[in-house]
Amino acid sequence: MSFSVNELIRLFLDEKSIIDFRSDEVWIQHTLLYKKNEIIFSEGEKADAVFLVCKGKVVLVKRKEGHSTSIQKNHSYGVIDHLTSGEMLGLPATLSDNTHSTSAIAQSKVHAFKVKREDLLLFLANHPTFHISVARKLSRKILHYERVLFKDV
Repeated sequence: MSFSVNELIRLFLDEKSIIDFRSDEVWIQHTLLYKKNEIIFSEGEKADAVFLVCKGKVVLVKRKEGHSTSIQKNHSYGVIDHLTSGEMLGLPATLSDNTHSTSAIAQSKVHAFKVKREDLLLFLANHPTFHISVARKLSRKILHYERVLFKDV
């Protein structure tokens, strides 16, 4: 599976903006394929890249308080979100140069692009329209997570 940079940008843009990209611009580190139930990243791991889901389903989970065992060996975790094509994984932790607060697990075969933090920051600085789109996506996710986390309050 391969996408041109323009196709990839259109996949992740919220609005139908036309953006002029240089054809020689390369910011994708590499394409990855994950099998069903494979861990994409783990809670507590240093975030150094975002993952752009091109195909497949991913679940974000968080260990329940008091459980520090591996997500693979222990099912003491709660589902935070389900993500599909067009979604970015690890964006908040990567932008804040922090560790992942959740684990991402492939629920099906997943095709994803990995974009290193430095490349993402440079790309966002050079493309304000995409920068605004990312800010909107983050804002929507924060509102969604507030509803999920505080639904019983």
